[in-house]
Amino acid sequence: SDTQVVSFHVNKNGNAQTVGASTWTKLTWPSEQFDTNNNFASDRFTASVSGKYLLTAAAVCATADSVCFSSIYKNGISVAHGRASTAGSGGY
Repeated sequence: SDTQVVSFHVNKNGNAQTVGASTWTKLTWPSEQFDTNNNFASDRFTASVSGKYLLTAAAVCATADSVCFSSIYKNGISVAHGRASTAGSGGY
Protein backbone atom coordinates (compact mmCIF):
# COMPACT_ATOMS: atom_id res chain seq x y z
CA SER A 1 0.00 0.00 0.00
CA ASP A 2 1.19 3.50 -0.80
CA THR A 3 -0.34 5.23 2.21
CA GLN A 4 1.21 8.43 3.47
CA VAL A 5 1.25 8.72 7.27
CA VAL A 6 0.29 12.19 8.45
CA SER A 7 0.62 13.10 12.12
CA PHE A 8 1.23 16.07 14.36
CA HIS A 9 1.50 16.87 18.05
CA VAL A 10 0.94 20.31 19.52
CA ASN A 11 0.53 21.57 23.07
CA LYS A 12 0.55 24.69 25.20
CA ASN A 13 4.10 24.10 26.48
CA GLY A 14 2.88 24.31 30.07
CA ASN A 15 1.33 27.78 29.65
CA ALA A 16 -2.29 28.06 30.74
CA GLN A 17 -4.76 29.94 28.57
CA THR A 18 -7.38 31.99 30.37
CA VAL A 19 -10.91 31.82 28.99
CA GLY A 20 -13.99 33.76 29.97
CA ALA A 21 -17.06 32.32 31.63
CA SER A 22 -20.06 31.36 29.51
CA THR A 23 -18.30 31.87 26.19
CA TRP A 24 -16.63 29.69 23.58
CA THR A 25 -12.93 30.50 23.23
CA LYS A 26 -10.63 29.07 20.58
CA LEU A 27 -7.64 27.44 22.24
CA THR A 28 -4.22 28.18 20.86
CA TRP A 29 -1.49 25.58 20.37
CA PRO A 30 1.82 27.49 20.27
CA SER A 31 4.20 24.59 20.76
CA GLU A 32 4.53 22.16 17.85
CA GLN A 33 6.39 18.97 18.78
CA PHE A 34 6.19 17.48 15.28
CA ASP A 35 4.21 17.82 12.07
CA THR A 36 5.11 15.15 9.52
CA ASN A 37 3.43 16.82 6.55
CA ASN A 38 3.36 20.53 7.53
CA ASN A 39 -0.42 20.48 7.91
CA PHE A 40 -0.65 22.37 11.22
CA ALA A 41 -0.37 26.16 11.24
CA SER A 42 -2.12 29.06 12.98
CA ASP A 43 -3.82 26.74 15.49
CA ARG A 44 -5.46 24.78 12.66
CA PHE A 45 -4.91 21.40 11.03
CA THR A 46 -5.60 21.32 7.30
CA ALA A 47 -5.57 17.85 5.76
CA SER A 48 -3.68 17.58 2.50
CA VAL A 49 -3.98 13.81 2.19
CA SER A 50 -7.35 12.06 1.78
CA GLY A 51 -8.29 9.63 4.52
CA LYS A 52 -9.54 9.30 8.06
CA TYR A 53 -7.93 11.23 10.90
CA LEU A 54 -8.03 10.70 14.64
CA LEU A 55 -7.80 13.92 16.65
CA THR A 56 -7.64 13.95 20.42
CA ALA A 57 -7.53 16.93 22.73
CA ALA A 58 -7.53 17.61 26.44
CA ALA A 59 -8.39 20.77 28.34
CA VAL A 60 -8.37 21.38 32.08
CA CYS A 61 -11.08 23.39 33.80
CA ALA A 62 -9.36 24.61 36.94
CA THR A 63 -12.15 26.72 38.44
CA ALA A 64 -13.91 25.11 41.37
CA ASP A 65 -17.55 24.06 41.04
CA SER A 66 -17.98 24.73 37.34
CA VAL A 67 -18.68 22.87 34.12
CA CYS A 68 -16.38 23.16 31.11
CA PHE A 69 -17.09 22.17 27.53
CA SER A 70 -14.63 21.55 24.72
CA SER A 71 -15.25 20.91 21.05
CA ILE A 72 -13.35 19.96 17.90
CA TYR A 73 -14.52 21.77 14.79
CA LYS A 74 -14.39 20.69 11.14
CA ASN A 75 -15.05 23.41 8.59
CA GLY A 76 -16.64 25.61 11.26
CA ILE A 77 -19.00 22.92 12.61
CA SER A 78 -18.58 21.12 15.94
CA VAL A 79 -18.03 17.42 15.17
CA ALA A 80 -16.94 16.19 18.61
CA HIS A 81 -17.29 17.60 22.09
CA GLY A 82 -16.70 16.83 25.72
CA ARG A 83 -17.91 18.07 29.08
CA ALA A 84 -16.19 18.14 32.46
CA SER A 85 -17.64 18.96 35.86
CA THR A 86 -14.92 20.10 38.20
CA ALA A 87 -16.72 19.37 41.47
CA GLY A 88 -14.38 21.65 43.39
CA SER A 89 -11.03 20.23 42.31
CA GLY A 90 -10.59 20.94 38.60
CA GLY A 91 -11.29 18.49 35.83
CA TYR A 92 -10.54 17.45 32.28
